[in-house]
Amino acid sequence: MPKGNPNLNPEKGDVWTFGGNTKLSDKTNVSASVFYSVIDDAIDWYQTDTFVDGSTTEYVTSYKNVNKDLIFFR
Repeated sequence: MPKGNPNLNPEKGDVWTFGGNTKLSDKTNVSASVFYSVIDDAIDWYQTDTFVDGSTTEYVTSYKNVNKDLIFFR
């Protein structure tokens, strides 16, 4: 069960994507991409409470800002 957080700041970031492809022959293509992202005030979720009622377990989650998040994929 998600619980909102009115104190969240919006995420802001810089994102770069670079990619290319080439045809080496009639049967061979080569593609590559690189992704880079730096996010300020990234939003993450966390568990605040757990309720157990008989055989049912319910998890309460909320959201918070984290300082920076760096994402880099090749």
